[in-house]
Amino acid sequence: MTIKKHLLIVIGIVIFVIIFANSLISTTFIERLFGGYLEDSYNQRIQEISDYAKNYIQEENQSKSEIYDIDNFVGEPINQIVILDQNENILFESRRSMMTMHGNMMNMMQGQERDIFELKEDQEVIGYLIIYRVGDITSTETVDMFKRALIRGTMISGIIALLIGFFATNFSSRFLSKDLRKTSDYASNILSKDNKLIDDSKIKEIREIQDTLYNLSVRLKLKNRIRKEKADKLIHEARTPVTILRTNIEGIIDGIVEADEDRLQTCIKELENLTNIIENIDDVLEEKEEDIEVEEFNLSEEIIKIIKGMELQFNNKNIEISKNIQDNIFIKSDRGIINQSLYNLLSNAYKYTKEEGKVRITLLEKDDIIIKVEDNGEGINEKDTDKIFQPYYRGDTMTEEGEGLGLYITRSNLLKINGEISVTQSELGGAEFTIKL
Repeated sequence: MTIKKHLLIVIGIVIFVIIFANSLISTTFIERLFGGYLEDSYNQRIQEISDYAKNYIQEENQSKSEIYDIDNFVGEPINQIVILDQNENILFESRRSMMTMHGNMMNMMQGQERDIFELKEDQEVIGYLIIYRVGDITSTETVDMFKRALIRGTMISGIIALLIGFFATNFSSRFLSKDLRKTSDYASNILSKDNKLIDDSKIKEIREIQDTLYNLSVRLKLKNRIRKEKADKLIHEARTPVTILRTNIEGIIDGIVEADEDRLQTCIKELENLTNIIENIDDVLEEKEEDIEVEEFNLSEEIIKIIKGMELQFNNKNIEISKNIQDNIFIKSDRGIINQSLYNLLSNAYKYTKEEGKVRITLLEKDDIIIKVEDNGEGINEKDTDKIFQPYYRGDTMTEEGEGLGLYITRSNLLKINGEISVTQSELGGAEFTIKL
C-alpha cells in the first residue's frame, strides 16, 4: 500500500470518527438543553394561560379579544385548552384544536396526554384548566424538524470536512511521497558515480534518513577507494616477483642462463614473496581503520624529499616551485598521514595551476608547526571556503575532473592526529592551504 493511500484511509477514518463523535455529543447536549428549554417554556405558557383563565372566570362579560388571546396559546405542544368553573362546567373550549390533518396525524402517532390544573384565588378553587398536549413535549414536529436540520447540517459539514481532508491529504502525501521517492532513488544508486545529492527534505524524519544515507554513501565510497588503493599497491608489489620469475624462466628456456642452484633459489624466493602477497589479499577486504603509527622524524627533511619527488611532474608544466623551509623541525606524529596530506595539496596545486604558474611551500614553527601550500591558480570562491572540505563538493571554479574527496580525506586524516587545515586567498592570486600541527 502506498503512503498516499494509507494516509487517505487513516485520515478518512479519523475524520469520520470525529464527525460521528461530534454529532453524537452535540445531539445529546442539544437534546438535553433544548428539552429543558421546552419544558421551561411549557411551564411558563401554563402559568400565562392560568392567569388568562382566572380572568376569564372572574369576569362576567368576556371580550372576543380575551378569547382570541387564549386561543393563541394553542400550538405545539398544546393541542387544546378547556376552562371549567368550580362545578366543572365548560366555560371555554379553544377553537384552534387540531387545526390540520397533519397535526392530527402527528398527535395520533405521538399520543396525547391531558394535564389538569386547579385555578385558585385566595386559596379557594374557582375553576379548572385542562390542557391537551402531545405525549412528549420534546418530540414535537418542530423539534423533529430541528433535529433533521441538525443532522443535515452535520452531514454537510462532514462531507465538506472529508473533501478538505482528502485534498489536504492528497497534497501532503504527494509532497511526502516526492521526498521519499527521491530518497529511495538516492539509496538505490548509492554507489553510482552519477548519484547526485538531493535537496534536504523539510520533514525532519526524512531529512535524518537522507543524512544517514549520505554518510553511508561517503563511507562506502571511501572504503571502495581504500580497497582500490590497497589492491593497486598489491598489484604493484606482485609485479616484481612475477617479472623476476618470468625473466629467469624465459632465460632458462631460451638457454640464455643456466638453471643452476642459485638461479633456482632466486625463483623459489620470489615464489615465496608472491605467496606472501597472495596470502595478504584478505587485508584488502578488511574494513577496519588503520592504526596511527606515531614516530619522531625530521619534518623539514621529509617535506624536501616530497618536493624533490614531485619536481619532475611540475617541470612538465613549467611550474615554478619556491620553498621557505625552516631547518630541523622535528615532530612526533604519523609520518604517512602528513606525507599523504602534503601530496594531496601539492597534487591539487599542480592540477589547478596553469602552465608557467607558481607554487610556494612554507614550513615554520611558532606556537604550532605550520605548513602552507600556495599557488596562483584558479583559486576558490569565498562562498566555497567552508564547503570544499565536504565529500564530493566541487566549487564553481573547479574545472578539472575529480571526485571531490581529496580535501575531505586530507582533513579527516589530519583530525586523527589532532591537526587542522584551512584555506584562504593566496597573495600569489590562487588558493592558500594551511596545515596546523
